[in-house]
Amino acid sequence: MRLKFLLILIYTAASFSIAFGDCVEGDCKNGKGKFIFVNKAIYEGEFKDSKMTGKGVYTDPKGDKYEGDFVDGKLNGQGKVTYKNGNVAEGTYKDNLLDGTGTVISANGDRYTGEFKQGKKHGKGEFIFSNATKYSGMFKEDLFDGEGEITYSNGSSFKGSFVKGKPLGNGEFKDATGDIFIGQFKDGKLNGKGKAIFKNGAIYEGEFKDSKMCGQGFFKDEQGNSYSGEFKNGKLNGKGKINFINGNIFEGQFLNDLLDGKGKHTDPEGNIYEGEFKKGKFHGKGTYIKQGKFKYIGEFKDGKFHGQGTVYRPDGTIAYKGKFVDGEFKGEK
Repeated sequence: MRLKFLLILIYTAASFSIAFGDCVEGDCKNGKGKFIFVNKAIYEGEFKDSKMTGKGVYTDPKGDKYEGDFVDGKLNGQGKVTYKNGNVAEGTYKDNLLDGTGTVISANGDRYTGEFKQGKKHGKGEFIFSNATKYSGMFKEDLFDGEGEITYSNGSSFKGSFVKGKPLGNGEFKDATGDIFIGQFKDGKLNGKGKAIFKNGAIYEGEFKDSKMCGQGFFKDEQGNSYSGEFKNGKLNGKGKINFINGNIFEGQFLNDLLDGKGKHTDPEGNIYEGEFKKGKFHGKGTYIKQGKFKYIGEFKDGKFHGQGTVYRPDGTIAYKGKFVDGEFKGEK
């Protein structure tokens, strides 16, 4: 870090203050004075035993300036470093490094206020980015680490556990639209069991992968329609069952939110189709039972009787047997 290099330079210059430079004013051994180092750095302030000790101001050749407390030639106590590039570091110093509470303001507008350890952000603190994104919580070696909350400039936020700068473990993420995700996070994304509460009133409880619904779960939309089963990439994929509030029930094998493969549909009147589906429609071989009227066993296409099939009356006798096209019988009676 630039700050750390500056502090080491100050320490080195102070250690050899008598051998490398000149006291141009006052008492540079025990008292107040002004000392100019051979590298053109300047110190003005208090001395003890020929070391910078007490209140003083040190300006390095580049124009960076430290003002505050010195002890035995090192930066110790309250101080402020103003860099030529506009960065400012102010707080409690120990052995040339910020250690304790302090504030660092960058020329680009970033600001950190909180605890430091050996020159690094460590402990409780608040970091406000120049774009208004704000993190409040625990730090470790300059990174978000521990319990904390970050609010992004777009209005989204995360509250929970951080490890090495990223959300990891239990937490709650609220996106800019108001949707809320609760559960286990890894690398900043929801992974494992969790819960999603959507702004429109829909909810999901189950498994996630990279913040997408993936695995076993239960979803209920804002109208009350529900799905229980398998998910992949945020969509209905695998075995599951949909219950619509109007009484329609779909169950079976889903692909990208639609029944595809073997499945079953029961409508509000109790009519039942069981067989093959394609993109959500009856397609392939199947059986359709129209309650109190007939039963069809045969082939379907795009939701209609199509191909070879047989229609049975309620008493079990055959009404039609042969070829069907787009729902109409074309064979012999």
